[in-house]
Amino acid sequence: MNKKVTTLYSSKVWLNEEASPSSGNVCAYDGRIVYDNQEYVESYLRISDCRKTIVLHKADYDERADFIAKMELLHNEIGKFIEHLKSTENELTNEKPV
Repeated sequence: MNKKVTTLYSSKVWLNEEASPSSGNVCAYDGRIVYDNQEYVESYLRISDCRKTIVLHKADYDERADFIAKMELLHNEIGKFIEHLKSTENELTNEKPV
């Protein structure tokens, strides 16, 4: 078995305060893996919180531009949701956990 990794970008960030019992984190990775003399692109964004995880990755059939467009769309939607949450007119009173 022949395996070689070339990391172009790697970031891991905790989303909660250090003393928090929650384990929220985000991990972004972009690199190349050579496995059995075949090169593979490994690009993903992994978001985890407690026991739930989502992984958005560049599929083999995606062009790099397709993956970038997916990340930009996600970025825009997160920004709009943050603005919604900050808006006092959308604030619920007496919020209860689900």
